[in-house]
Amino acid sequence: MLRPVHAGYELVCVSAIEAQDAEARLQNLRHCGFPIERMIATDNAEIDDSPKAAALRELQPVVFVDDFLPYLRRIPDNIHAALILREQNGSPNVGANLVWAHSRHADLADFTLWWLNR
Repeated sequence: MLRPVHAGYELVCVSAIEAQDAEARLQNLRHCGFPIERMIATDNAEIDDSPKAAALRELQPVVFVDDFLPYLRRIPDNIHAALILREQNGSPNVGANLVWAHSRHADLADFTLWWLNR
């Protein structure tokens, strides 16, 4: 998981959680080995845009990776939207809205290898 950091990327977690839970989420991710630099908590309200869209417009990342297709809805076009697939049974990651994903991957490791070797 350190490969993106070694390649010069800063990892930022944008999570649709309440602000008071952000530090716990950050610590959990770091405990799992993710070298996350910082954490941004957004609400998870159902609106026309992804609840993460405003934070992404401000951050202007090169890529946004998420495992929940609805969170790719209306993020800026200049940000590569990578979808981590889930099992299709009961998953929101199916159907016509898959066009929101610029790329699809089995898991985060698969995305990382693909991104660094593209």
